[in-house]
Amino acid sequence: MDRIKRRNLLNHAQASLAVSFGLGGDVRFASLNFRDALGVMSSTQERQQHLVEILTEKKNEIPAQAASLIAKPAALSLLAEVSPKVRLLGDQIAHGYRKRSWYEGLVAHSAASDKMALSDLLDFILPDGQ
Repeated sequence: MDRIKRRNLLNHAQASLAVSFGLGGDVRFASLNFRDALGVMSSTQERQQHLVEILTEKKNEIPAQAASLIAKPAALSLLAEVSPKVRLLGDQIAHGYRKRSWYEGLVAHSAASDKMALSDLLDFILPDGQ
């Protein structure tokens, strides 16, 4: 779960900056808009430099917490990475394939209103014995 939480934190930070920067588009895709704005084919160093330029340019228009990132190189680097390990590891957990036993505890401890549906989905995806 920590990997998913780290990925979620990065995603929300990027989305928040996208909104602060006025990148527009659908808010659900704000983090993608942020990543695209830094230059899809650029190196991490170029993307980080572009992020510093945007933060500098918009420092009086964005929240103080966002503007303060300019003095935090580790955060800037993570925000600017093309394929950060945080995102990749979170995706592996969230979207990876697991054995039945990985889900069984979740199903057993689910609220009664969800338990039957989750059990049915588990039996559909991973029938007993897998």
